[in-house]
Amino acid sequence: MDVLSPGALVNRPICSLATQGLLAFCVSLVLAAPSRADLYGYWPLDAAPGGISPNTVGGGAAATLNGAAAIANDGTRGPVLSLNGSGGTYAAAGSLPSITPGTDFTWSFWALQTQPDPPSEPNDVILGNRLPDAGWIKFTPTNFEYRDIAPTFNSGIDIPDFTQAQGWTHNAVVKTGNQMIFYRNGIATGFAIATGTVASPPFYMGGDAAAGENWGGLLDDVAVWTDALPRSSISGIARGLYTPTTAPTTGPGGGTPVFSELYLDQFDDPVLSAWIPTTRGLENNAPAGYNPPDVTTNPGRLTLGGTTNNQYWYGNTVQLAADLPNLLETEVRVDRVSLSGSGTAYRSSLWIFGDDGHYLHFSQNVGENGWSYNANDAGGIGTNQPTGSGVNIASLDGLDGSLGEHEMKIVISPTGEPGDVSMFMYLDSQLVAIQGFSNFPDTYTILLTGQARAAGDGVSAVFDDFRIAQVPEPSTLALLACALPVVVGGILRCRKGRR
Repeated sequence: MDVLSPGALVNRPICSLATQGLLAFCVSLVLAAPSRADLYGYWPLDAAPGGISPNTVGGGAAATLNGAAAIANDGTRGPVLSLNGSGGTYAAAGSLPSITPGTDFTWSFWALQTQPDPPSEPNDVILGNRLPDAGWIKFTPTNFEYRDIAPTFNSGIDIPDFTQAQGWTHNAVVKTGNQMIFYRNGIATGFAIATGTVASPPFYMGGDAAAGENWGGLLDDVAVWTDALPRSSISGIARGLYTPTTAPTTGPGGGTPVFSELYLDQFDDPVLSAWIPTTRGLENNAPAGYNPPDVTTNPGRLTLGGTTNNQYWYGNTVQLAADLPNLLETEVRVDRVSLSGSGTAYRSSLWIFGDDGHYLHFSQNVGENGWSYNANDAGGIGTNQPTGSGVNIASLDGLDGSLGEHEMKIVISPTGEPGDVSMFMYLDSQLVAIQGFSNFPDTYTILLTGQARAAGDGVSAVFDDFRIAQVPEPSTLALLACALPVVVGGILRCRKGRR
């Protein structure tokens, strides 16, 4: 299998390929106009002369220490803010600008929980506020909350719990428009859509001045921006490459990367030269009586179908005949034209496939859980219902019976730390799910499948317009198009074995 190698091209055409309908665009990579994220407050929490810990942003509110809050020396991070969870122990750092569904912001901080877990009070304020009841925004040991008391709005993110055992973690939430994404150690693990307005919320560390909810732990390098910090900066802070004052505040698209399309397959090639037919299904991988992959019955479209003679969940699958390097932010999308079938259950799927133990399987299922996903991250943090009915995507429940055309998209966002990857799933351009991985392979390929569950069940999954795009970077560009199957003597050639 060819592996797509990195190049160093900026504002120069990437090689083109066109044969029998297999088309790799010759594109000129022109970096998008950058967006900027302004640092609103940065509290290094290195000192607190007179009980006041400075804000390095000129004119910004300092953090006033209350109760038993104190600067202590930590063996890992040096001077930090120590909070023992007792009543009246917190730091007050002024207030933030009002937050509406359209307001952008970024919060970033390091935390180590010292109080028992699970905490006796799961609503403890690690960062943010609890009062007034008209609206608050805060990190707790189990959630990021954006809501009011009624609630007339409640837009929280269920984050991985803070625990003593995990030690120091970097945590960030980035809000771009009404979309909020949470990152733990640079890996995206959840998101929510913000509704409602939080008016000029007070900003506390370790508890709320009026509500209490005091938390026990250590905090360091707390920072707030009034815009969406680029994902690369979030991962850079988590990896120790940046501090809040050195993290780049500009990037292509800010919190929303801008992709340049590098590859398009319109399935006009009658021999599917860019793909390898396989029998891989979610639960089994062996011949199961399906029809061969078909691009002639519906010219210009790929049909994966037939009736299975085995159970359960064998596949009629095609695998991209190249491996992509896990280096740069990459977008993979395909038009799922239609899904039909018979029997107990059937599905169509888009996979990001590293190996048998590492993959993301994004699918629509009839007869089993609707729109859902399965994730496997053997040896890492990202295993999430790797087989079976998968993780239901509740926001798509209303589309479970919509078996016509939908664009399925997955964005693969490596952090730069080996194995650490965030994957973002979209349907019809709307973000619908996020899954993080911490042990994903250095390369991956892409699968499209039609699958039926039990012997005698039938499926027909029809696809069109498969695309790969990537975020241009000035320092390193993955030369995607050139490493896909190339024409030699008029014949498309590629290695057939996985590395």
